[in-house]
Amino acid sequence: MSLCWAENAKELLERVKKDAVDLVLLDIEMPEVSGLDALQKLRDHYSAAELPIIMVTQRRRATISSKPGLRSERLFDEAD
Repeated sequence: MSLCWAENAKELLERVKKDAVDLVLLDIEMPEVSGLDALQKLRDHYSAAELPIIMVTQRRRATISSKPGLRSERLFDEAD
């Protein structure tokens, strides 16, 4: 198993296309292109079975509203 890193969505999309990627850990807040936009671009080419993606964020509270066809969840910290 190996680990690779992408600094932004453009680099991520290139790396996924070029390398054999088994799983993506994707930050919701990315520079240049949001993580949700990057997720949509990945889903345009790869199903969840082909490329599992775990979305993360550093925020203590985040509301994720997704685009059509993507699962939407609301995340809370323990204080809520």
